[in-house]
Amino acid sequence: MSTTEKKAVLIEWMAGLLTAIGTYLSPLFGIFMLLIIVASVDHFTGVWRSRKKSVKIEFWKSVKKTLSKILIYSVICIAVHAVDHFILNEFWINSFNTKFLGLKGVTLLLCYLELKSINKSYKEVKGVDLIATFYEMIKGARDIVEKAKRIGKTKRNEN
Repeated sequence: MSTTEKKAVLIEWMAGLLTAIGTYLSPLFGIFMLLIIVASVDHFTGVWRSRKKSVKIEFWKSVKKTLSKILIYSVICIAVHAVDHFILNEFWINSFNTKFLGLKGVTLLLCYLELKSINKSYKEVKGVDLIATFYEMIKGARDIVEKAKRIGKTKRNEN
């Protein structure tokens, strides 16, 4: 076998391996994108907070920290996906009718941690707690729905 043929076989083998890995990880691409977006927003709100408070930061050092955080989150998701895929997925499907419930729970937890950090930065700069405001909006919407239901019941009783 010539050197050219050996290279072609190696390239074909590597392409097959990358295709298999990509196929296995394809359910995670949306989750990776979500984590990248949330971590990036956290990074930029942190930079914004530092500028507003006149705190000097090293931009590239903070970028490296954000990239390492994204990498760690990705490795966590890959590990949880493997456990879900090989061990827990049948249980989740039979019990909850949901695939990869563990992975979705871990992703939700990671996003929640990032959102808490975003909220902290925003609160320090603007003085507004986004999470408390969100809860107030939900509570107000629930009150409006309850009032609408009461109005609907009284109109039906009048007829």
